[in-house]
Amino acid sequence: SFRKAMIALFVAAMVWMPQMAKAASSIGISIGTCGANGSNNCTAYFNSSTNCLTIRGTGAMNDYPYDAVSAPWHAVSALNYKYCNVVTEIVVEDGITRIGNNCFHDFPNLTKVTLGSDVQYIGEAALCNNSNLARIIFSYTKDLLVVGQDAFFGNTSLLYVYGKCTYNNCIYSNNFSKLELAPAAMDYPIV
Repeated sequence: SFRKAMIALFVAAMVWMPQMAKAASSIGISIGTCGANGSNNCTAYFNSSTNCLTIRGTGAMNDYPYDAVSAPWHAVSALNYKYCNVVTEIVVEDGITRIGNNCFHDFPNLTKVTLGSDVQYIGEAALCNNSNLARIIFSYTKDLLVVGQDAFFGNTSLLYVYGKCTYNNCIYSNNFSKLELAPAAMDYPIV
């Protein structure tokens, strides 16, 4: 009967919804797609409890003009603030291969960035002018092939970069287990 079907649907929803809410709450809410050329292969999520911006998906992220506000994290939230102004951590998950030009610049409260193991390209000015960025963690299992011009420029608080980075002339340790202490405001190599 209709009533039994509705009760079964309600019970199923009550079991399923908390599990989905728990999974969604750990990563946050979707604030938009950020795949290359407008594709939806990458999605940005913001967790307001941790002020963490997470990029999840596969393939390349979009390139953005430096002065543009078209990236999802430059949008104004329902609480009337720009996500980029409150983000303290960025996590680019495994599966993302390219961080586009000008992706994560001018985040005034950003202190930590973790890059997934599949990132092989960091675009021009991709992580520049983040004055409080102190740590970048590379999770590489593949070689970092390209670091764009001014990719890390203007990060005056950047002290530690961890992980394996095999980009020629990039900052890396001889044993590839931990990157060496990077001087603040270091001018990284340009491609």
